[in-house]
Amino acid sequence: RGSRSCAGSGRDILISMSTCDNPELRAEVLKWRSGYPDVAHLTPDALRKLQHEHAVRLVDCRSEAEHAVSTLPGAVHVRNFDIASSSTPVVFFCTVGLRSAAEARAVGIPGAGVLAYSMEGILPWVHAGGELVDAHGAATRRLHAFGAKYAAMAPASHEAVCFATRLSLFLHTLRAARRFLLLRCLREYRAFWQLVSAARQGAAWTWSVM
Repeated sequence: RGSRSCAGSGRDILISMSTCDNPELRAEVLKWRSGYPDVAHLTPDALRKLQHEHAVRLVDCRSEAEHAVSTLPGAVHVRNFDIASSSTPVVFFCTVGLRSAAEARAVGIPGAGVLAYSMEGILPWVHAGGELVDAHGAATRRLHAFGAKYAAMAPASHEAVCFATRLSLFLHTLRAARRFLLLRCLREYRAFWQLVSAARQGAAWTWSVM
């Protein structure tokens, strides 16, 4: 286990089975994954394979406080990501795949023109030997594991930090829940306008043949 301290579908879906070597972490990943059967889930190894074959955009959808400790090389924070400008596959990640699955579902709806994936998380990533970089782009073995439960699942080679108090953990959980709600509204909004667009096209076609 890692050391711990506390600081402030209409498309082909690639699904890779979890291969995390930590039983507890694997169980967490599979638990959250089961709630998003329509999302394309990637293991760290599958992500590497995808990166080898295609240009990929990595998006860190954790909080800014988590992102500031460390992230995957080349990743951008979700607040700085413009989905409208993405013409390449997008891979979202968080700690264990819950928040990233919600993001991938929201932007990867059929017809939206975006190929979105959810990677298992930063914890499975480091268990698989993946590298991390700090806010300055330098290699680091420090990572933010959100809470003490996940910090206990970090590999011994890394220092895991987490939110210090139950209040801060609650506030970040509340912010994540609010984002989930906004993402769901966004998904429903996009689906609604796709139906409207299809209806308009159908009406125009009917008028043209009359």
